[in-house]
Amino acid sequence: EGGIKTTWFDRMVTFNITGFYTDYEDFQVVTSDGFSIKVINAKGFYSTGFETDLTIIPIAGWVTSLGVGYVKTKYDDYENGPCTAQGIRDEGLTCEQDLTGKRTSGTPRLNLTAFSAYQRALPWWDIDWFAQLNYNYMSKRFLGADLDRNLLADRAHLLDLRAGLRHPDMTWEVTAWVKNVLDDTFLGAGFDIPVLGGYAVVAGPPRTAGATVRLNF
Repeated sequence: EGGIKTTWFDRMVTFNITGFYTDYEDFQVVTSDGFSIKVINAKGFYSTGFETDLTIIPIAGWVTSLGVGYVKTKYDDYENGPCTAQGIRDEGLTCEQDLTGKRTSGTPRLNLTAFSAYQRALPWWDIDWFAQLNYNYMSKRFLGADLDRNLLADRAHLLDLRAGLRHPDMTWEVTAWVKNVLDDTFLGAGFDIPVLGGYAVVAGPPRTAGATVRLNF
C-alpha cells in the first residue's frame, strides 16, 4: 500500500490518494446451498485498486468532500466453489464449480461518495442552522458467493438530505431528514433457495422521511 497526502491553499483543500494490492491465501468463503450455511476454503484471491478523496472548505462553515474508490478482486485458485441454484437442482448438493479467475462477491468495483455540509449562526439568536447532503454510488456487485447472475445487484444511487437547528454547544438539536431521496431500489443481500427453485433478496428501505430531536445532558 502506498499513497500521497496533500494540503493546499492554507488547508482549504486536501487531496489524498492511496493505491493497494493485497494477496490472500486460504480465504474462508461463507455460502449457503438453501439448506444450510457452510464455509468453503478458497485457496487464493487478490484485491487491488485505489482510493482517493478531495475535501474543500471554500468558506467558514462549509465543508465538501468527494471520494472515489476502485477495487478489482479475482480468485486465482478456487476450483471447489459453490454451485448456483440451477446447478444444485441439476447435480445435487455435492455440486461444485470452478471460480478460478472470477471476481469475488459483495464488492462493487466502483464506489463514489459525496458529502457537503453547511452550518451558520442565526442572526440575533444563539442558535445554528445546518444542512447536509450525503451521496453514495455503487456499481454492480454479486450478492451470492456462487456468482449467480440472477443475484447480480444493479447500480445503486443513494442520496440522503438533512437540515435543522442546534445549539452551538450541542445541548440540543432538531433535524428533519429524508433518506434515499431518489427512492432507488437497493439490494443489500441475496441467496439461493434451490429447494424452492428460486432466489431471495433483501431490499434496502425505500424513500423515508422523518424528524429527530436530540438532547444532550
